[in-house]
Amino acid sequence: MIKAHVKLAWRNFKKNKWYSMINVTGLGLGIACSLLMMLWVMDEISYDKFHENSDNLYLVLKNRLYDTGEIRTSRATMGPLAEGLEREIPEIERAVPVYGSEDYFFVDDQKFKEAGIYTNSEFLEVFSFPLVEGDPRETLESPNSIIISQTLAQKYFNSQSAIGKNIKMNNGKNFQVTGIVKDVPSNSSLQFDYMVPIESFTDRNAWAKEWGNNYLQTYIQLGKNASLEDVNSKLATYLEAKNPRMKVLELFLQPFDTTYLNSKYDQGELSGGRRDYVALFSIVALFVLLLGCINFVNLSSANAARRIKEIGVSKAIGASRYTIVHQFFGEALTITLFSTLVAILLTVILLPFLNTITQKSLAIPFLDLKFILLVFGLVIFTATVSGGYSALRLSAVNTVSALNDKIKASKRSIYARKAMVVFQFVLTTVLIVGMIVVNQQIHFIKNKNLGMDRDNIIYMSLDGDLRKNYEVFKQEAQEIPGITSVTASSQNPLMVGSSSTAVDWTGKSPDQSPSFQMIRTDYDFLETMAVKLDEGRDFSKAMSTDTMNYLINEEAARVMGLSNPIGERIDVWEKRGQIIGMMGDFHLNSLHNPIEPLIVWVEPKEANYFLARFDPNRLENVLEGLGRLSRRHNPAFPFEYRFLDQDFEQMYRTEAVVGLLANSFTVFAIIISCLGLFGLSLFTVNQRTKEIGIRKVLGASVAGVVAMLFKDFLKPVLLALLIASPFAWYFMGQWLETFTYHISVQWWVFALAGVLVGGIAFLTVSFQSTKAALANPVKSLRTE
Repeated sequence: MIKAHVKLAWRNFKKNKWYSMINVTGLGLGIACSLLMMLWVMDEISYDKFHENSDNLYLVLKNRLYDTGEIRTSRATMGPLAEGLEREIPEIERAVPVYGSEDYFFVDDQKFKEAGIYTNSEFLEVFSFPLVEGDPRETLESPNSIIISQTLAQKYFNSQSAIGKNIKMNNGKNFQVTGIVKDVPSNSSLQFDYMVPIESFTDRNAWAKEWGNNYLQTYIQLGKNASLEDVNSKLATYLEAKNPRMKVLELFLQPFDTTYLNSKYDQGELSGGRRDYVALFSIVALFVLLLGCINFVNLSSANAARRIKEIGVSKAIGASRYTIVHQFFGEALTITLFSTLVAILLTVILLPFLNTITQKSLAIPFLDLKFILLVFGLVIFTATVSGGYSALRLSAVNTVSALNDKIKASKRSIYARKAMVVFQFVLTTVLIVGMIVVNQQIHFIKNKNLGMDRDNIIYMSLDGDLRKNYEVFKQEAQEIPGITSVTASSQNPLMVGSSSTAVDWTGKSPDQSPSFQMIRTDYDFLETMAVKLDEGRDFSKAMSTDTMNYLINEEAARVMGLSNPIGERIDVWEKRGQIIGMMGDFHLNSLHNPIEPLIVWVEPKEANYFLARFDPNRLENVLEGLGRLSRRHNPAFPFEYRFLDQDFEQMYRTEAVVGLLANSFTVFAIIISCLGLFGLSLFTVNQRTKEIGIRKVLGASVAGVVAMLFKDFLKPVLLALLIASPFAWYFMGQWLETFTYHISVQWWVFALAGVLVGGIAFLTVSFQSTKAALANPVKSLRTE
């Protein structure tokens, strides 16, 4: 039976080459699209699922209530929190602080910057990162101990055992290797190449031990019988006794294995995150697959008239309806399997492109049972959707009518084909509108005035002797041709992460305790960053008292309720001074977030970054000069630098990936829709060959014949535009609302989408129409 179905499918394939090629190509593209997205989704949902204690692992989140009534949710917590939670809440079995960092490693003559974490000795008991060497209960007990990855062990010590070896960090303190951890898998949201005790960080940063400063993440493991509701009720009021000044609404727990996909909160309630993109592109991939299935159904039903007699003969010699259904479903399954092979080949070809735009290392797991079952399900689903309609419809024909060839296409079947064309172009139009809006928003982000000029800014970490030799380094850097201004900052101005509530000012209400972002800088910060000064003055070296004074932004003045802040007293961390200037607001973080209140003061010894504005036409001189100075003043450390606009691009990497995926899916959808339209136009032209010949004989022009044929396809395309527009407007509006600062969806976007869809349809249909219109009418009239 199966062999017979394959033979029939192959004969029909050869007999109707054009239709068969269109079906295979359309289905192949749809399945390839689904396979690519399935690989991406499988990787996304696998994040953090490998930990043995995943059912009891949680991330501590913090809701803060602002004076405006806004609730903001943050992962940043206080240094002492982990120890306090483990000691004071019995249901918490273990609590782990994690502070991400980048440090220089010095081993013999090797020196590189590595990324790792500061944590406590319970980290490896909470998380399942297996040690290749060492005892997980003892590896971080000593304040001078360090655990490194297999990659770092091989990098610095080759084939020798790294246990007991010394690594000098930041050309200062020596750490002894006490453990080697297996390389962290790519589907872990915690990424690191080394671990050192958190005490080595807090001992040299006294502020890190205070309850008012938020800078790390806290993870906990609950006991097996612990109630999450009970723990959350205790966390809600936990901080009130620690620091009554903090107006924190509550601490609460989020299951750790959901934090990667669920990271967005609105007014303290979970509202989305990467899960939205996973769901969105899964649905889009399904729709693209449906486009291929619709092509199959449309062409099969349109081509049904050619097989009516075949069905009549089969029924006349005893074939049951079940046999006919089985035959057509078998043919659909055969074509689907062939299309799947094409799809797998396309997937192999396109996978490197997907990896490039998503920055992943996806591969096709041919031997993975889960993947095999998913592909099998995809094949059955596609074959059922594609062949089911035709099989049921054709198997129901009357035997006598079929043998007499008296069956004509009903209005219902014609309307069904047109409805499917409409559906195809509704999806295509929505994708085109989405592509335009996403690219507009990305362009808006890249070109928005941030309140500072991020272009032509180079910065370096003040590592090693650069901090000690900073004043000399700065003076010599100012003399490098091409450098126009220099400064230093404790924070990357685009990603300010230091905040505190320890701020007092004249007229502050006892009920107020807002959180302020903090930046400690050198002089000339505003000039270097091109930040506008609205009122007052900048810091001046001529004014010795300016080391005790402050600049605030407009948002800080609003939060403080100061209409004229210049000269007002302000205390930051009990350091009293006055406000000498008010800056214009500039974005301290992503455009997803509103601008927060900011306080800036001069304290270059606490700066972490050296920043310089340069002439872009003299970049080569600038790099050569800074490299020379770095080697002179900081010979133990390599010369490393970054550009601020590179960091800005990286901040919106997710949006860029969304844009590229949207563009790719739209191209898939357009190609598949065009294939379907091309097949239907080919069928229509073949059906109306004699009519076209008569019209040509009677004087119809080529343009007139093309217009007549295109008119039948223009109506469903225009209807699709009308249906798609409100859906596209709603969904893109919802997506844009995830940004605090965004564009508005303009009417011309829908007009442009309509023009593109209409143009694509016209070019697709006009090929066959023009060919038919140019044909010799004598040959057309002879056609039976």
